[in-house]
Amino acid sequence: MGAADTRKEFIAVRAARGLAGRKLFEERVPGALRGSVLAALAEEVEKERTLDEEARRMMEAARAEIASGRVDGQELFRRIRRKLAEQRGIVL
Repeated sequence: MGAADTRKEFIAVRAARGLAGRKLFEERVPGALRGSVLAALAEEVEKERTLDEEARRMMEAARAEIASGRVDGQELFRRIRRKLAEQRGIVL
């Protein structure tokens, strides 16, 4: 298990315990809530990965400006990414 997987597992277990402890959900099958949280995290990670890929593709159009120093590539990436997230309702 990689560091990212370990971190997701930690977050999922902690969130599941918090929700169960507050009696917000009744867990009938042990580990079901943790599994649901893990699935939700995986879905969000995939959305963000797709968003990053699209932002990188969009940056290709500005490659000449970035290379010449007229545009800061990192700042452009952040702006594109933020705009795409806003358009799709993704919280970063």
